[in-house]
Amino acid sequence: MHIIAHRGFSAEYPENTLLAFREAINAGAWMIETDIRLSADDVPVIFHDSSLQRVCGLREGVEDLPYEVLSKIDISSYFDSAMPLQTIPTLAELLDSIHGEIGVILEIKYHPKTCEKIASIVEPMIADKLDWLEVSSFDDGILEDFHVRNPAIKLHKLIEDVEVLQRSDFVSAYGYVYAFDIDINLLNHPKTQSLMQTHKVIFWTVDDQDPITFPKAFAAMSNNPIHLKQRIAHGRL
Repeated sequence: MHIIAHRGFSAEYPENTLLAFREAINAGAWMIETDIRLSADDVPVIFHDSSLQRVCGLREGVEDLPYEVLSKIDISSYFDSAMPLQTIPTLAELLDSIHGEIGVILEIKYHPKTCEKIASIVEPMIADKLDWLEVSSFDDGILEDFHVRNPAIKLHKLIEDVEVLQRSDFVSAYGYVYAFDIDINLLNHPKTQSLMQTHKVIFWTVDDQDPITFPKAFAAMSNNPIHLKQRIAHGRL
């Protein structure tokens, strides 16, 4: 089973920072998963939440502020005041930092201000890096936009709702999808079990769950790739 570092090595380092990504590489993760949003001036940046509140103590969202402002925000002291200062990386900085050293899944976050243009901005940045870059999203419209623009992109459909698994047109709706990234809480749903027989299924977020309960999964995302790697190595899978 492959191990994907969820927002980098986010159990031990500030999530979605260049530091967390570097430490995920050092930990031996197979891939890194991270999140993409657009700043108010359309710069693709790495950030998960719809608000800056949890990580930065600010009520605004990434989409409300220009990158010049976002680039000066400390996003490490919330995690540990002793950590070296980390700021919100741009997608360009991530690409330059990783440069194919490890595979990366870019989760494209939905926002009403950016959903119709984010693919047109991100796709040209990654088009020549598809041997190590893949794209995921919860939003079907975003996935379809990427697929139309570049069918070579490996696309992941993120699933956290039972209603998606129960769609009568599931097969035809997602025929272009490379992998299904499914909430671990949906592990025992019959559709999930069926998909593991026929498709690449990636579970998120696997920190406390025993990997032996889903041996046919293609991969698992974890905040602590070292811990999950040790559990697998010690015969838990």
